[in-house]
Amino acid sequence: MTSPTRTLEAAAPSVFHGLPAVSGQNIRIALPRDYDSRIPVPLVLYAHGSGQTATAPTSDGGGGIYRSLVTNGFAVASSDQHGINWGNQASVDDLVDLYRYILARHAVGPVILMGQSMGGLSSLLALAERRIPGVVGWLGVYPVTNLRSMFDGGFTQQVRNAYSLANDGEYAAKTAGHDPNLMDAGAFRGVPMRFYASPADTLVPKATNTDLFAAKVATLAPEATVITASGEHGDQSHFQPSDALAFFQRCVARA
Repeated sequence: MTSPTRTLEAAAPSVFHGLPAVSGQNIRIALPRDYDSRIPVPLVLYAHGSGQTATAPTSDGGGGIYRSLVTNGFAVASSDQHGINWGNQASVDDLVDLYRYILARHAVGPVILMGQSMGGLSSLLALAERRIPGVVGWLGVYPVTNLRSMFDGGFTQQVRNAYSLANDGEYAAKTAGHDPNLMDAGAFRGVPMRFYASPADTLVPKATNTDLFAAKVATLAPEATVITASGEHGDQSHFQPSDALAFFQRCVARA
């Protein structure tokens, strides 16, 4: 069994192994190439999908969004988030703890949350909890925003495991407060949002996730735009570096 690790990347990536992890989870931090410790850097906190780890930002869609962000002055950080978590409290706490770890060591400016697939849940819940100050935007890549739809739609056992459900009768009580689709829209008020989702996605259906949630927050967000991708879950069309970068830059400019 390997020890949890932290990975720090900069202009010439430097990798440090064997250091204490954050909340027992491996983390990955990428600093922009021109990072200056005297100047606060905008930070993207990335929440990964089911079966992924803290390395997800560099692998999703070939890492195009990740490279675009780091090249253009953003820091990107991620955590293992207790693995296949489906937005449980441990995964939300991991994002908060990751932010606090970075804040204690680097100059941090505005924060943007990014959730990929399952990571839509923990990133939205972290936003709703408001324990991470300075959040100016949220972006979802085929994001899960409706936990119940996933429990009913093929991920039953994963959700049971994530919430330690002894039986399905415990679902409502043990997942209470962890389904963004069931939360008051006011919890997400004032934060710009952008979604990439495909109507052909059969794993995380667009209609019962992205479309429902975007409509829910539409009147409370400066923007809540759905970009229609194509193909199945994971299709390259969901990863649009130039469009994502422009959104992140708008969010920072509004701050």
